[in-house]
Amino acid sequence: VPLILPRYTLVSSIIVWLLPGVVLITIPKVLASYTVSRGMQRWNLFVTGASCVTTVVSAFWWIPRMGIEGAVAATTCGYAMEALVSLAVFRHLSGAGPLEVLVVTREDLRIYAGRVMGALGFKRSPERTL
Repeated sequence: VPLILPRYTLVSSIIVWLLPGVVLITIPKVLASYTVSRGMQRWNLFVTGASCVTTVVSAFWWIPRMGIEGAVAATTCGYAMEALVSLAVFRHLSGAGPLEVLVVTREDLRIYAGRVMGALGFKRSPERTL
């Protein structure tokens, strides 16, 4: 961005701070549906509360020191806390470890491919696997 649009140099540092948070926030967004499907919505409140406290405390610390970049860093910290707590809640409720949630396996790919092919109207032969 600085080479093409020098007026927007600050944007590139903001993106660097925000990108990890954007990736991390996908974890609790997916795992929240699991707790709802199990009828345990109260756990999502706990996860969100931990995230909110982390974001507010981080914001009070970093915004005066770093300005807009501090606000983005505080947001990313909140997202990271939400991801960690949601993984802990998921482990507590399901017994599955974090790697079982975060690492895509061959079986996952086979299931996804079958669903995509089915959605597109193709019949998948039972003997074909990835």
